[in-house]
Amino acid sequence: MPRRASRQELPSISNEMECTCCAGKATLRKEDFMEKKARLDGILMGEEERRKRFYRRALPESRTLKEALGCLSREELDDLAYNLCLEGTEGMTLPALIDTLLPAAVQFAERWLPSAFEEQYQAFRHIQEKGGLADDFREDDVRIDYLCGLGIIAVGADGGKLYWYMPEEMAEIFKKLDSAAYEDAVRLNTEIMRLATGLLFYYGFLDYDQLFAMVNAYLEEGQRLDFSAFMGVMLNGSCWHKEVVGTERGMAYHTLLSAPWLEREQKEKENLPFAEIPYGKVYDAGEEGYIEATLAYKKLAQFFMAKLSMEVLQAAEAVGKILLLFQNGGSMKDVAAFLETLGKLDDEAAEEEMTKLVIALHATTRLWRLKGHTPDELKENAREMACKMH
Repeated sequence: MPRRASRQELPSISNEMECTCCAGKATLRKEDFMEKKARLDGILMGEEERRKRFYRRALPESRTLKEALGCLSREELDDLAYNLCLEGTEGMTLPALIDTLLPAAVQFAERWLPSAFEEQYQAFRHIQEKGGLADDFREDDVRIDYLCGLGIIAVGADGGKLYWYMPEEMAEIFKKLDSAAYEDAVRLNTEIMRLATGLLFYYGFLDYDQLFAMVNAYLEEGQRLDFSAFMGVMLNGSCWHKEVVGTERGMAYHTLLSAPWLEREQKEKENLPFAEIPYGKVYDAGEEGYIEATLAYKKLAQFFMAKLSMEVLQAAEAVGKILLLFQNGGSMKDVAAFLETLGKLDDEAAEEEMTKLVIALHATTRLWRLKGHTPDELKENAREMACKMH
C-alpha cells in the first residue's frame, strides 16, 4: 500500500472551476470540466502526424516560450489556442497570435501544474536534471504530445535528433512550485486518480458527485480535495490515462460501451447500495492494464489452454472478452456465440465443463450493472434476508 500523502494549500487547477456557492458548485464545475475536456480531446488526435511535425521544428537557441511558439506552424498555434480555450484568435496575424498565447499559456500552466501526477512530475524533473534539454523521451509516448499541446513542454530537432524542454517561463513556474509540499500534492493527485480508476474498474460508471464522495471516503480528512481541485485532477487524468473516459455526466471505465445504458441500469437498482470494496483492492484495480485474476478467471483460462491449445496471452484475451460481454450487458447466448469462434471441443463432457466454468465466472464477477456486487453475493444476501424474515 502506498505512503499516504498530505496536501498543503496549493493553487487550484483552474480559477474558472471555482464555485460561487456550495449548493451550485457541482453543476457549474461539471459544465466547466466537460467544456475543457472536449477542447482537450483533440490533443491526442493524429499523434503520428504531430510526431512527424516535431522533426520539422528547429531547436531554438533561446528556449523562451516566445521562441518555442515561433517554431510552430499556424495550424499548431491555432491548436494551442484551442487547447487553451482562447476565442477570437482566428483572424489574428502570427505575431498577434503569439503575443496572445504567451500570457494565456503561462496562466494555464500556473493552474494546471498543481494537478500533476508523479509521471508528469518526474518528466519535468528529468528535463531539469538534464540541464533543461532531454533527448531520451520515447518518441511514441503520445502522452508527451498532450503536454506539448498545452505549451508546458516543447520539442525541437537538432542534428536529426529530438530534444524536449520546458520553455523558460514554464520551467520557472515549476521551480517555484517544486518543494516538499508540491511533491506531497503530486503523490496525492496520483493516489486520487488511481483510486478513481479503481472505482470505475469495479462500478463501470460514476457521476462526478458519486466519484468525488467515494474517493474522499478512502482519504483522511486532511487529504481530501475540494470539488474544484478534484475535477482538475480528473480532467488531467482523463487526458493522461487511457483507462478512464470523461462524459458529460461522469467518468466511465474505458471498456464500457454505453455510459447512458449503465447509468440507467444502476438507477433502476436505487435500493441496492454500491458494493463496499476495501482500499487495497480499489488501489490495485487502478493500475494500468489491471486484470482481476479470480479463481474462476484462472480456471477458465487454464481450460482454454488445456482444451483449445491456447497460449497464456490468448487464453487471457479470451476470458477478457467474455468479461467484456458480461460487463456490457451481454447474455449467455452472446457468450456462447463468442465461444464458438474459439474452436471445437473434443466431446460433450468438455462442453459441459466449459459451460460450468463460464457460469462460475459470471457468478463471481463484480458486475457494473449490479453496482460492483457479484451475483453470488446478492444471492447470499437474499438468503440471509429470507432467514431473518422467518
